[in-house]
Amino acid sequence: MEPTYPARIFFLIARTANKAIVFRRGPTKWTQMIVWDLDTDVLEYGQWSKVKFQKFRCDLSPSGKYLIYLDDQFENGDSSTVISKPPFWTAITKWKHCYPRFGTGGGVFQSENEVVLNWHYILEADSLFPIPPQLKVSFNKKTFDVEITRYERDGWSLSNKVKEFIDNRKDHVTKPSIFWDDIYKFWYDIIREKQFQSTPELWSKPITKNSFLYRLSYHHYEKHKQLNKFFIKRRQEIHELEQIEWAEVDHKGRIIASKDGTLVASKTFKDGSVQLGNLELLHDLNPQKPIKIPVPDIMKRW
Repeated sequence: MEPTYPARIFFLIARTANKAIVFRRGPTKWTQMIVWDLDTDVLEYGQWSKVKFQKFRCDLSPSGKYLIYLDDQFENGDSSTVISKPPFWTAITKWKHCYPRFGTGGGVFQSENEVVLNWHYILEADSLFPIPPQLKVSFNKKTFDVEITRYERDGWSLSNKVKEFIDNRKDHVTKPSIFWDDIYKFWYDIIREKQFQSTPELWSKPITKNSFLYRLSYHHYEKHKQLNKFFIKRRQEIHELEQIEWAEVDHKGRIIASKDGTLVASKTFKDGSVQLGNLELLHDLNPQKPIKIPVPDIMKRW
């Protein structure tokens, strides 16, 4: 019997609406898009696709009505930057890249009807998906980091005290995990030997006046991928959110997160108070299987 693995989950939060767009991956090559209403925690299950979605190159419009993403089909010479209407992948506007250069593709929304593409020069829109007159499109003179641009715009700040944070947390871990062994090997062996230029990054986002969500991100040199670890800081206390794959702060002041193929969120009481570190199970997305979902005509046009 083949081993089963939990679904991999990433999500983006809209800026002006309390909703998130969830990207649930698995089985291999398949990703489903889901709209998560963060006021009611109701899910709207959407389209499945074999799109090669990159979370480093995507963004939502402020209302969450539109998604821009890079479909990186570089093996087939058929990559493209796409704008769609969640929870559907179907393009309403598309730019063809063929073979995108490293670090390019995708873009960010400046406003609901203004997008900046991550490309060096003007691309021709796919003739089947013309640019609507109400959409303003611009291009940077040089490639920019879509992910970092999105983080900083959405309230995340990069700390210059990552080394102190790692040392402090290592001293407070009673049962050292593989994570700490990995990141210490990275920090002391890899950085010291200058085999890579990148270093672990520590990002923070305010939740309340005295509390913050921390994200420690580092590149696993053996797994060849970026990994994250999340923490809550309240005054002088730092609490680790164990086994969390991705986390954010919603507009109600909750921590929302993904864990082993499930969606979890801070416990909220009837009086509106929130227990930040007490994450309750909301939805188990592991049972979801790829099926064909018809795309309504309204989701195929602006």
